[in-house]
Amino acid sequence: MSNSHLSELLAGQPEDVRAEILRINTDVRPLALQVALVIPLAAGALGTLNALRMRRAG
Repeated sequence: MSNSHLSELLAGQPEDVRAEILRINTDVRPLALQVALVIPLAAGALGTLNALRMRRAG
């Protein structure tokens, strides 16, 4: 979630709470994107390995 969208959602919160939530979002976003990219990559690798295994069995 972008900081601008998050700022809109936190409009009624005190300034120090908003600043801390935005800081956490900024720190964690790259890790979350990496995890979101690794999961489909791992699923594709497992599917490829399974396809190769099935080819040898048949």
